[in-house]
Amino acid sequence: MNACFHRLAVLALLLAALSGCGSSEGGVVGSGISAATVSGQVVEVRESEAQARLAVPRLRVRIEETSELETLTGDDGAFVLTGDFAGSLTLRFENPGGRILGRLPIDVPAGSTLELEGIEIRPSLPGGVRAGEVRQRNLFGRVLAVDCGAGTLSIDDDVSRPFRIEVTAATLILRRDGSAASCDELRRGGVVLVEGVVVAEAGGAPRVRATRITVAPERPPRRPPGGAPALR
Repeated sequence: MNACFHRLAVLALLLAALSGCGSSEGGVVGSGISAATVSGQVVEVRESEAQARLAVPRLRVRIEETSELETLTGDDGAFVLTGDFAGSLTLRFENPGGRILGRLPIDVPAGSTLELEGIEIRPSLPGGVRAGEVRQRNLFGRVLAVDCGAGTLSIDDDVSRPFRIEVTAATLILRRDGSAASCDELRRGGVVLVEGVVVAEAGGAPRVRATRITVAPERPPRRPPGGAPALR
């Protein structure tokens, strides 16, 4: 009787520990859904404001909230990080000597792709770094609410994180077969695939100005983590 009770107690503790995995104040890391990708290109690096604009050095880029995801930029400043991560994260940029040059907050929906264009690194910038534009691709989510008149759409991703989508006159809305659809076909409980540009805002749910929305799409392939290997 006591041995059985002991085994049940241990099992309950293990289940409680597992239910807490993957959540933190910094966001979701290790979603277990499918691999996400963050890519970008550094176009300018100045370690001091007095420094002249030089050729972009090779930098070490990593996601601070993970223990292994890091890579080096190429000769053109480009980098790619792919792995099992999602949520509110931080990209960290270091020079070849290991000095931290900047930290850039990003928000990655589960299983999606985030592309950062025109990254500049300078001491005068907030956090030391900024991206000229951030493009969101493969945001697969379920519709929570839609208001076609106001041009707003609320969805959640595969780990139930909410995202606000702006629907404008320029937004292309398509059905799965590629035929044109209307905003009226976006219904609560349905699934959509969104591409667009991330709009910076202080606080609240992440916001994406949609360039393309696919109604009832096929789910993007659940690709395994790959891309650039971690550097030790």
